Amino acid sequence: MWTGLSEDLVIGAYAGSRAKLVPPEVGGFSDFVFRRRGDQPGAVHLLGIESPGLTAAAAIARHVVDKILPLVMLLQPKALEAIALRRWPDRFADLPEEDKARRVREDADHGEIVCRCEGVTKAEILHAMANPLGVTTLSGIKLRTRATMGRCGGGYCLPRMVEILQRERGWGPKEFLLRGPASPVFAGRLLGERHVGSA
Repeated sequence: MWTGLSEDLVIGAYAGSRAKLVPPEVGGFSDFVFRRRGDQPGAVHLLGIESPGLTAAAAIARHVVDKILPLVMLLQPKALEAIALRRWPDRFADLPEEDKARRVREDADHGEIVCRCEGVTKAEILHAMANPLGVTTLSGIKLRTRATMGRCGGGYCLPRMVEILQRERGWGPKEFLLRGPASPVFAGRLLGERHVGSA
């Protein structure tokens, strides 16, 4: 839209598409649509799920599993002991004070608050970075820890997250991405600024 605007100055905004079945000129809402097609026997299409789709998600999933999938395939649920569960650790901010004190004694990184608004610790940031799926963006850390989701919008914690990523991953300015390759956070480094950890 703004051809004269440099990409280095752009940070992507949130956008999305509504799953509307009713055109704007008609207005209003339509029911959710659950559909199977003969030429795609193993697929179940869930269409037009706008508000309150998020609230209804668990009930929709249960309906599909209980009522629709048995028509398509024989379901063989795994035994509970065969399911490998990965539990995300409890949020530090939600722990009782004695548990917080114990964790800080065991690992000093629990005692370093990175995000004041949400009470996120350095240990939680490091845990998010080390998870099996890997975290390569600042939004990835945000979604796993709640860092930058508070009232300051990242004004306090973003510089600290950057510092941690520089130290732990050796990232340079252009390696910091908000959500993906097309969303760089920094355009470069100011003259005279030293890299964290450099002499």
